[in-house]
Amino acid sequence: MSYLEQLRRDAEKGREEKAAREAEEQRRKAVYLEELRPRLLAIHHFLLDLISQLRDAQWSVELQYRVPAIGVVPLLQTSYRVNVDSTDNPREIMLSTLCGTAEPGRYAIEPQQEAELRAFLGSHRVKCEMWPDRSPRGRRVLICETRLALTSTVFFRADVENSRLAVETRDFASPGIEEYHFPVAQPIDEQWLEQLAGFLLRKSAVLRTLPQPAARGLSAAEREALERRLLEARLRDEAARQRDNELAPPPPEPRLRDRLRGMFRRPRE
Repeated sequence: MSYLEQLRRDAEKGREEKAAREAEEQRRKAVYLEELRPRLLAIHHFLLDLISQLRDAQWSVELQYRVPAIGVVPLLQTSYRVNVDSTDNPREIMLSTLCGTAEPGRYAIEPQQEAELRAFLGSHRVKCEMWPDRSPRGRRVLICETRLALTSTVFFRADVENSRLAVETRDFASPGIEEYHFPVAQPIDEQWLEQLAGFLLRKSAVLRTLPQPAARGLSAAEREALERRLLEARLRDEAARQRDNELAPPPPEPRLRDRLRGMFRRPRE
């Protein structure tokens, strides 16, 4: 094969690869603009409206949370925040909420579970005091005194490469990460948003439109990254408050608002 023929083949191969890259880029751009962007905009507006109504209704959200080493503890969910990377072309939305106890409590744990509990509380910057004690039956235990204040986070992301909406929870229903994936064939409609509200308000344990997600623990690197992102979100929060009026979404359709209000209605005594 002559040098010229080899050059022609290499040039043709390069043109084909460039065309394939450009076609894939166009596909991803179309998936985002036509499918994922409208879904993320709808979710963002819905979350802002939901939190606004929670504040106006002063509705308390209670949950039972399994804390590592301690067990199931009743917590109160408060302090909602929504952060978005772009209000016009969102690719990631983060909802964070604080789940905690009103007063400090004392919890008896097994001595061998001390490191596990300290690691979990440390990831949420929760301080605790521990001292040895004995159970009523004389068994050695550790007493942990702390006021629980755990940050639960839900991320909504545009997974353009796989043509789907990705929802990731961290320390939300339980410690660790749970992942959900919604293909573009799954509509983000009124019914889906109502199920999302039930999930966020602890009325249901999972997003019922999908199978039970596989849970996995947070690695040290993931927890460090999460803490960094939460810190960045808190720093942006002050600036975001000044733009709340400009970013407020238009009111939802009356039927959806009526259903949301129905969820907040207190039963008559």
